[in-house]
Amino acid sequence: MKIDSIDCWIEVDGKKLDEYGVEVSEGGKACAAWIPSEVGQKFAVCCQDTNRRRESTGYVQADGKDCGGKVLRSSRTADMWTMNGVAMSTTTVRHFQFGALALTDDDSYLTKNQQNVGEIKVELWRCHVGGATLAGIPAIGEPMKMHERSKKGVAHAVQFGEEKRMATPLTFVEITKVGVAPFATFTFRYRGIDMLRANGIAPPAETAVPHHSRSASSTSHAGRPARGRKRKASEALTPDREDVKPEIIDMDEVEDVEDRVRQAENELRRARLAMHRKRGNKKIKLEDVLPIVPGEVLDLTELDSD
Repeated sequence: MKIDSIDCWIEVDGKKLDEYGVEVSEGGKACAAWIPSEVGQKFAVCCQDTNRRRESTGYVQADGKDCGGKVLRSSRTADMWTMNGVAMSTTTVRHFQFGALALTDDDSYLTKNQQNVGEIKVELWRCHVGGATLAGIPAIGEPMKMHERSKKGVAHAVQFGEEKRMATPLTFVEITKVGVAPFATFTFRYRGIDMLRANGIAPPAETAVPHHSRSASSTSHAGRPARGRKRKASEALTPDREDVKPEIIDMDEVEDVEDRVRQAENELRRARLAMHRKRGNKKIKLEDVLPIVPGEVLDLTELDSD
């Protein structure tokens, strides 16, 4: 996405993720878009500002959690910064990655403000840069969880990988914001590509056009082309109009199916929880139970033996 001289994007394996449904608001000072996410996928937040007449700081939030920021000085020689994780010290980092959103039956999560789950936000502020400091390490807290009866349509969350050593130590500096609001805000709403397609946000997956060979009936016994209307090249790969039927997506039906799938998964999770507790594991919680374990056969008969 772009605002004036500023470009901001999410990058995976050195490539920008596609952006869908870009919206501009706040008089052109804010942009929002949808991006595709995959479980286990590491990503980086990137920003470029070619205006060297100002000093700026970019603050990154993931699912509403503060993840720190980067600074562009007016005396800089490069206009871009990249943030691929949360710095835990001047020498270690935990990398950003998309993961499956953990569900819980803890009712205390029903009252928590989780409206920013599924979003990566970047705020750019004008600032004054001060001296070096050690007070720049954010507290990322526990992994993101959501109550099983909460927000629909969110299956992924930003997670943080294992703490790893950085090749180059970081320097934290004191920042004083200038102004009462950021001069640019970018919001990336991430969802699985299938969900984006099902909701009409991302285009359908491309399908290969089959290659049709000329049939024997298209030529006469003498090898001459059969008589008939000639087709233009643009028509050669275009099916007859009466054979084309528009695909209509019923969003209510999609949501009903998603609800039934989630209910079935929750029932299976509860059955697995009961099985674990039956076997003596009393400390296990619902959020620790996976709905499906590949290759495992779940014997539900033992749950009825009380």
